[in-house]
Amino acid sequence: VEAYPNHPLVAHIRWALGARIYKTRNYAAAEAHFRGILSEFPKSTYVPGSLFYQAECLGQMGDYAGAAEAYRKLLAFPKSPYAREAQFRLGLALMQAGEYGAAAEAYRRFKPGPKDPLAADALFNRALALDKAGQKEQAMAAYASLLAKHPKYPRSSWIWLQIGAAKQADGDYNGAAQAY
Repeated sequence: VEAYPNHPLVAHIRWALGARIYKTRNYAAAEAHFRGILSEFPKSTYVPGSLFYQAECLGQMGDYAGAAEAYRKLLAFPKSPYAREAQFRLGLALMQAGEYGAAAEAYRRFKPGPKDPLAADALFNRALALDKAGQKEQAMAAYASLLAKHPKYPRSSWIWLQIGAAKQADGDYNGAAQAY
């Protein structure tokens, strides 16, 4: 790799090394390989995958803002097989970075496919992000939407508790009792 840094085969070698190292959980070393592809081979077919795994590495190392930035760059490749997952994980990274309003927006933009297992989680995370951003009304509406679309969601009892607490705080004791 160092002897022929500009050879197209180097992108493939860096990808293989980065993937192998990623599996050992040495995220700093893996991220260096993915970053190398991005800087040395910006037109390579490995760029979308490198952005995804760079984001994953950065997130594992606690650099949530860096992870979010890598996911955002990946979204410039909407036909990539990583794009849908990147939109979902962008929301997670933003929440971990404390950017709750931006996280809610990222989840709003997430477009799940039919019977997508991430659909309910995206709605839940959006509601949670709105709640943490202090947007209580929007959060309660998002929770209600989630319950309407996914009545058997595993966290539904927790959601009803949140709705009940919000209604109780607003003085709506009948609504709170129904939610509880």
